[in-house]
Amino acid sequence: MHSVLITGGAGFIGQNLVHAWRAARPADRLTVVDAMTYAANIRTLESMIARLLSYYGRV
Repeated sequence: MHSVLITGGAGFIGQNLVHAWRAARPADRLTVVDAMTYAANIRTLESMIARLLSYYGRV
């Protein structure tokens, strides 16, 4: 099991990465950080939000 930090996880590319990573490696711990700007859409992650650590912020 690995711990993975994904920045921009609520954006178009980031949310696709989150879904692909979760499908390929379900045991890994994913942490998502996003600034929630105009490009972010947190609803795309609702189905797996219970299995993610999510943070609002900038890196």
